[in-house]
Amino acid sequence: MQIRIGKIDFEVIQVRPDLRAAVTADPVMAQALRRAVWEWDAGAGKGRPLVPVVQERVVTLPNGLSFFVPRTGRDGPLVKNEGASAKMAQRMLKATGARDLRELMGALNRVIDLPRLRLPLDVFRPLNATASYRLVLVSDYAVVQLRAADRNLVANLMMPSQVGVHAEITAIPDEAAHAAAGVDVDNLRPGFIVPAHTPASQGIRRSALAQRLQELQAEIAAQGGTGTATEAQKRLAGQLSAEWKVLTPKPAPAPASAPAPRAAQG
Repeated sequence: MQIRIGKIDFEVIQVRPDLRAAVTADPVMAQALRRAVWEWDAGAGKGRPLVPVVQERVVTLPNGLSFFVPRTGRDGPLVKNEGASAKMAQRMLKATGARDLRELMGALNRVIDLPRLRLPLDVFRPLNATASYRLVLVSDYAVVQLRAADRNLVANLMMPSQVGVHAEITAIPDEAAHAAAGVDVDNLRPGFIVPAHTPASQGIRRSALAQRLQELQAEIAAQGGTGTATEAQKRLAGQLSAEWKVLTPKPAPAPASAPAPRAAQG
């Protein structure tokens, strides 16, 4: 498939596991993978957002764009060529007509949408009386490559696909009261599959997801088949399969059959 940024058409290309790992390990990307978004103060009895909100309790789930040009002639994990990557970013801005990366991401978000999440504050309400805490979003990202071969332009697009929310307790004013409440914070871990709101985001997400499912199936087959799958592999397979179901277009309902004409009475 293709998407257009500015006046340039980019092919959407699946990425290898080593490139996906390298891109998501970037320190800038790490800020999106694990992000504190809400803070509750038990003493004051109040909560406040730690990031900008678009509506009450609604936060954005940022997309990302990475210019990762690997160094050549190296064995082992991919290593970023900082100079070549910076030049690629500048060439992308010039080619698309964007003044900076923020404007470039704005143009891209208009094509793929900028997803949002309503924070599930009610899930964590049992903690409010006895503990102060922060809510942390832990996100999984779909990664694909955008390539315009005729212009020698390459970028890596990252889109949030699944999000887990958990609480990190920062203070317990009354240990006895907290123990008596018996709330196990480890059981408060809601998870969400990020919906795809545009045809472009749906197509990109499905492409990236198909690649990960194939990789997981090949990994399990290489180690001996389904019976050898680890608990972590089974859990990942379940998560990816659930996401695939959400991203699969629903078939249009079949048209109702017209009633058979009645014979004329005479």
